[in-house]
Amino acid sequence: MEASDLGDVLAGVGPRLRQLRLEQEATLTDLAD
Repeated sequence: MEASDLGDVLAGVGPRLRQLRLEQEATLTDLAD
C-alpha cells in the first residue's frame, strides 16, 4: 500500500471517527444527567 493511499484512507475515516466520538460523548452526557 502506498503512503498516499493510507493518507487518503485516514482522511476519509478521521472525520467519521470524530463524529462518532462526538455522538458517543453526547450520549454519555445525557446518561450522566
